[in-house]
Amino acid sequence: MNDDYDVEAKLAKLKRMIGYNVTHSRIHRDLPGHSHLHRIFRGARLDRRELGIDCDEVYPNIFVGNEGSARNKNYLKLIGVTHVLNTAEGTHFSQIDTGAHYYSDVHIKYMGLNLIDIESTRISIHFGETSEFIDRALLSGGRVMIHCYMGLSRSSTIALAYLMIKKGMTVEEALRTVRQSRAVRPNDGFLRQLIDLEIRIRTSGGFR
Repeated sequence: MNDDYDVEAKLAKLKRMIGYNVTHSRIHRDLPGHSHLHRIFRGARLDRRELGIDCDEVYPNIFVGNEGSARNKNYLKLIGVTHVLNTAEGTHFSQIDTGAHYYSDVHIKYMGLNLIDIESTRISIHFGETSEFIDRALLSGGRVMIHCYMGLSRSSTIALAYLMIKKGMTVEEALRTVRQSRAVRPNDGFLRQLIDLEIRIRTSGGFR
């Protein structure tokens, strides 16, 4: 399982899964809460492109989305989000400079990770703490928005790790589950770290 050949074969399989689009076009799918959007977006076209909001519920009460989803506090409250996990915290390109203070007026709990979407980023060092944050939110009856800049790589990797650690899914099962709702595509370095996570879980009898 953990020799180089098997890891490379696994990586190739995951990339084939990502290359096969099982979801509808992002732009034309209804947003979560679509039937109630008129309450906060009067007069606007209620689609993703017009609103700048692009998110999907990828697992019950877990949303993966873009910057626009995370910045619109009225929208977050509309769909019942109680926790935000920003996987792109910062002020550089493709990062989002929100924080706990940004959500304090709407009483949304916040966690931020300063991550860049490149293959060498060690996103796996955060798998444990983020899975606990998400799990506590769900167990308390909450709903979580996990986001990055576009909602495709950093945020989805954290969502996939959660499904593997807390729901016992393999990396393929987690990726298939999420891609049923959103065409996520973690970069190759993140996929390798998810494969390593699967190896760690299997060899240790769970996440330690």
